[in-house]
Amino acid sequence: MSQALEAVLRRFHQIGDLPDDQLDKLASSISSQTADPGACLMEIGCTEPGLLFLIDGKLELQAEDGDRRYVHHTDIAARGPVARLRPSRYRVIARTQVSYLLIDQLT
Repeated sequence: MSQALEAVLRRFHQIGDLPDDQLDKLASSISSQTADPGACLMEIGCTEPGLLFLIDGKLELQAEDGDRRYVHHTDIAARGPVARLRPSRYRVIARTQVSYLLIDQLT
């Protein structure tokens, strides 16, 4: 596993404490993705089981009732998966260029 990807994965609460062999297996099965400002990464009601982890940038989480919350990659909230409940209660929109991981399962 590359040092850069290892450092990124170790940043996240649910991933960072995995044993090295599980972390290596996970790292070999994922790749980071990018999205431009305005791109919708997840819709309200999404039932797909993947977990979205923000590596870099800023996301807007829009609730069905109009409430808005912002998550920047340096925030404590970004150390775990973004909008993890299913069905999703938020529409997740990139507000800056973002890089992220979409992980189907952790072990």
